[in-house]
Amino acid sequence: MSAEPEPRPTTHNNPVARAARWVLHRRRVAAGQLFRGLCYGCGTALAGAISLWLQNRH
Repeated sequence: MSAEPEPRPTTHNNPVARAARWVLHRRRVAAGQLFRGLCYGCGTALAGAISLWLQNRH
């Protein structure tokens, strides 16, 4: 009595599963872009703070 394994559910037609798989495969790229954006934001804020400090100092 050998039981055949149940077939795996197909996810190629399920848009939610496709989106989840797409996100999982691109997680590293997304994390890198997030880090890059945070760095640009911090640099812009620091440059603005220095500019304001220099303008108000004189």
